[in-house]
Amino acid sequence: MKSSTQALKNWLKQRHAINSHRQVLLISVEESVHSELIEVLKNHFDTQLWLGFETDLKADEKINKCTTQNFRQFLGNETDLLAYNAFIGLKPSALYALEGCIKTSGLLVIFTPFIERWPKHEAHNRGLNFSHHDTHDESLFIKYFCDTLLSDKNTAFISDTDFNLPLVLDDSTATANKGSIASVQNSYLTNEQHLHLNTLTHRYAEQGNIKSIIIGKRGRGKSALLGELYKWGLNTFESVFICAANRKNCDSIFKVIFEAYPNLSSNNVLFVSPDNLHSVDQSALVLIDEAAALAPSIIISAFKRLNNIVIATTEIGYEGSGLGFNKKLKPILQRDKTVKSIELLTPIRWPADDPLEPLFEKVFASHYSKGKTKSFETFSNNHSSVSNLRFEFIDSSNKTEQQIGKLIECHQLLMSAHYQTTPDDLMRLLDSDDQAVIIAHVNNIICGACIVVKEHLTVDEELAQQIISSQRRLSGNLSLQTIASMLFDQNCLTLNCWRVTRIAVLENVQNKSIGSQLLSCTERLALNNNVDLLSTSFGVEAALLRFWQNANFKLIKIGTRRDTSSGHYSGLFIKPINQDIESTTLLLVLRFELTKIYLGELGVLMPTLLRNEYNKQKHYLSTQARQAFEKLVADKTEAIIANELKITNTLEELFFVAHQLQSNSLLILLRKLMIKGNSAELKLTLNQQIIDILESLNMAS
Repeated sequence: MKSSTQALKNWLKQRHAINSHRQVLLISVEESVHSELIEVLKNHFDTQLWLGFETDLKADEKINKCTTQNFRQFLGNETDLLAYNAFIGLKPSALYALEGCIKTSGLLVIFTPFIERWPKHEAHNRGLNFSHHDTHDESLFIKYFCDTLLSDKNTAFISDTDFNLPLVLDDSTATANKGSIASVQNSYLTNEQHLHLNTLTHRYAEQGNIKSIIIGKRGRGKSALLGELYKWGLNTFESVFICAANRKNCDSIFKVIFEAYPNLSSNNVLFVSPDNLHSVDQSALVLIDEAAALAPSIIISAFKRLNNIVIATTEIGYEGSGLGFNKKLKPILQRDKTVKSIELLTPIRWPADDPLEPLFEKVFASHYSKGKTKSFETFSNNHSSVSNLRFEFIDSSNKTEQQIGKLIECHQLLMSAHYQTTPDDLMRLLDSDDQAVIIAHVNNIICGACIVVKEHLTVDEELAQQIISSQRRLSGNLSLQTIASMLFDQNCLTLNCWRVTRIAVLENVQNKSIGSQLLSCTERLALNNNVDLLSTSFGVEAALLRFWQNANFKLIKIGTRRDTSSGHYSGLFIKPINQDIESTTLLLVLRFELTKIYLGELGVLMPTLLRNEYNKQKHYLSTQARQAFEKLVADKTEAIIANELKITNTLEELFFVAHQLQSNSLLILLRKLMIKGNSAELKLTLNQQIIDILESLNMAS
């Protein structure tokens, strides 16, 4: 081990001497010898970020550390060393996001179990949550991850018995970046940044306001450009505000500002949180960093109300929901013809020929290669119809090496088509034992994919009762647990349900019924596999609603808050496959119809498309279903009185009771309970008063 330690010291010195490119170093040794290597790394780098090392080292002025769950607080920062403790499990989205924080000549170090044991170690020390009953004992993702990294000539490696420490000479920086720096007072700006800065400031001079969208990958200098706009704004506006999901994410902006104004500190810079943007004066200049991490409604409202606003964001889903911004929010903002969109292409944080960025794009399958894209273009031009469409079913139990390649390609398709797909989804796609994929392809080209999660719970009586009483919620099994708690019936937990989580179709061959055919194929497979029902959940918007309505899916629940990513209310839809659960379906449809009073109180039923959905479902109602619903309400009321169910978990039914029995006193208390910000003491009092009324209503009936 001493030889490996000395080799690491020598290698780090050599990297520093030659101004090396960014690299990955895998340290695959026993945990007991980590401390010696950690000390070597600590003493070599000026700025450091350590993930998952809470007990292994103390933070100081040059060392930051955090858990893998809190990685977003460091987005937008820069670091020389990023170290990741894979012994506690790998979280792909955290690793991919923070890789973009590593500066030129920086190093990514991953402390791993022995490479040959890592897949089994990961399966039992998971960095991601899988479904409650998931039992996979080996991680296919870790195998793929290791194979991809170790096949790259630039990846460094240290083990107990061996080491391979290549040097990657950065001979391009001196020449490639020399001509890119603008010969102006802002000498660190590239020509591209300075050009865009001039464009925006001249635009303000011409039209009297400034509204702009800045888009680019990580490390392209978006935050630095915002910092320059802040400096310009100080001499142009009475007030300039910076906004981001987290103040710590703005360190790169502050760095630009403080270099120009050394007397300023972060306390002197006006920062406004996203939920307080409505309080900013209309004439102020507002600069928002990583806008994709904010709710779309906040961005849209700010663009409508403010005269001067510039937002910057990445366009890939590793920081917030970049694809969602690109596909959904950006077109809305650009309807205003005064909005100027600009794109930063040139890397600033590392050279243009940096090997780490393309390596990680390959590892996490974030987009198609250029060769693949060309083959898709040829395919779409030569196939006006999809008559040769074939389907393939890849179940969790039969993933061959060839199929793993197809799953990775499916993930690339999902990344290009669906704004909420993240690197974590690739790991779940490869490892989860409850996910299956239906692939549509023509002539071996994948043109569509449908991802389903197989739901089925086998739990003891006590846990089942806790689930239907909303006292426990196990990971996964979203549909069954929701339905069981809605109907207060633990038998629903044992149904076999396939939940469709994604349907994606290659962009060039969309609107050719491929999505509908994928769903039809999924239904046939479900029938052959003794599935009771299909389900899906998504942000309800007109186009998606029409698609699922045309497939005869029934809306049974609508969320009471708008989804942060989509800006829409989330709906849960089901379609029975087994005729034996028709009565359950009818009861769920009726329950949804009769809880519109509660939803109306919250203003959720305002969208026309939801009102139309109610009207469409009325013909499914029957006397038998109504009687079943009345029994459900009675059972839940008794459970509340017996202190077996929280009132907040059955507000829908209680609003129905209050209106049916014309109990104004109950209605008033329920409305009070819905008001946010009530103290715990007040809620306890309201609960008891509601129980008293329910008892009296029960006695009266």
